Order: sequence, then C-alpha cells, then structure tokens
Amino acid sequence: MVGMESGQSGVCTKKCGGGNQYRHRECNSPVPKHGGSDCTGLGQAIEKQNCNINPCPVDGGYSEWGEWGTCSKTCGTGQQTRNRSCNNPEPNNEELRNCNTDPCPVNGGYGEWSEWGVCTKEMWRWKSISTPRM
Repeated sequence: MVGMESGQSGVCTKKCGGGNQYRHRECNSPVPKHGGSDCTGLGQAIEKQNCNINPCPVDGGYSEWGEWGTCSKTCGTGQQTRNRSCNNPEPNNEELRNCNTDPCPVNGGYGEWSEWGVCTKEMWRWKSISTPRM
C-alpha cells in the first residue's frame, strides 16, 4: 500500500518503545462505476495509531565492586564487606498504558445562514444544523 510505512496492516511496527499500527480501507462499497465519483472527500483510506508504547525492557547490570570496608576484628579472623549496585544501567521498572481512550465529545453547531427567500405571504427563515466531521 502506498503511503504506509513498513509493516502489515494491523501489525505494530515495533514490539516496544512506541511503534505505529495501520489499517486501510478500499473504495469498493460500492466500486465507482459509469462516471461515478471515487472516494475522494470521504476521508482517508489509511489510518495510523500509536502502539506498544511501553518502554523496552532494560536488563540491569552491576556496577564495579566498591572498596573493602573495615575488618570486623582487629586480630583473629574477621570479616570485611564490599558492595556493588544494580545500576549499570538501572533496570526498567516502569510500565505505561493508554487510558481514557474514548473520543472526546464534539458539540454540534449551526452552519451558515441560508439566503433569504422571496416573500410571498409569510415565510420563516430556517437554519439547518450540521455536525462536524470526525
């Protein structure tokens, strides 16, 4: 499909870290015939949305060992300790997900006024309500 990035329709382009997912529709319901207009003006043929927005896992690694601490005894057999941290890099311990995914409400609004009609007896001027396209 022209205009779609790599990846099949419906399949996310990345397993983590934020990818794109696509879907498409054909102008075939019905197919234009006998000079009928195509689907131009009826919206996009391809839609894209974000997917797999969770950060990619990062395996933590240990830092270098620190210095040895003071011996627990001044004579005889004592013990010393030294430490290292799991911060090289720090492991990823955060997860992310979409929320409030329902579309926001869109209020209807009036369209432009029509032209005044010719007065024959008594006529009313009416205004039609149009709804915004989504």
